[in-house]
Amino acid sequence: MALLIGELADSLKLGDETVFVENDGGRLQQSAAERPQRVSWLVLAGCEAFDNYPPRADGKMMTAAARIPGGVAAMAHGLAFRPARRIPGTGYAVMAHKPVAHDVTDRWTEPLRKDPAARRVLVRCLRAARPSEMREAAEGPRAHDRPGLVVWGRRGRMMPPEHGRRPAELLPQGRLVELDDCRTLIPLDRPEGLAAAIRDFAARTSLEGPLRDPLTRDRLLTPQQLARVNAQLRGTRRQPRSPGPRRRGGVKTCVRARFRVSSGSWGCRPLC
Repeated sequence: MALLIGELADSLKLGDETVFVENDGGRLQQSAAERPQRVSWLVLAGCEAFDNYPPRADGKMMTAAARIPGGVAAMAHGLAFRPARRIPGTGYAVMAHKPVAHDVTDRWTEPLRKDPAARRVLVRCLRAARPSEMREAAEGPRAHDRPGLVVWGRRGRMMPPEHGRRPAELLPQGRLVELDDCRTLIPLDRPEGLAAAIRDFAARTSLEGPLRDPLTRDRLLTPQQLARVNAQLRGTRRQPRSPGPRRRGGVKTCVRARFRVSSGSWGCRPLC
């Protein structure tokens, strides 16, 4: 999976970007080790780590079900009964500090209940899971010599707090933010805390050192370009432009920041 992520980034001709991975940090950790040029600013939040793969009893139960014909289908159809999703000590009840809205978990479980192709993909993924892969991926942060952030919930049970502290210690430039009243589903439990941590991390990282051009990686952004990126990261207004384009060595320079928000990623990059 890590190699596929790298190949996709290559095919899209993406430059350096802050990459945010929720609940599947093993792939990002592995990418940091095997394709370091593809991971710039690293953000991990509430994800599998070390020997916690598949995570806790629920993950191991799903892996066991995948080895039984019809096992995943039976589990998926069992989740159609809404109260079953909130049984204390299991599933979503363990992952979230506050009950997850039923309409949200309906959307999460519907593909597995109604689409046999989705179940087949999950079965193949679960059967291919190897705990040794996660242990090897855990060495990725040790080799990541660029800024890194780890955001974790203090009340995490499926992804325990100590599994957030250890990656932060392994990252040479790692920072750790632990959120109160929060478990594994950080974007649902503490969305504002997660957003603030990422925003602060991006702003501080920009101020602490020059950004390299994400396309060539060998040309540093000018202080003026960096200031404009920082202003956008903080959500402040841009300074009025001076008349005419600014030229250096006969070449017009410009910068813009792009923000990409999706279910599993967040990023910004300056483009010249």
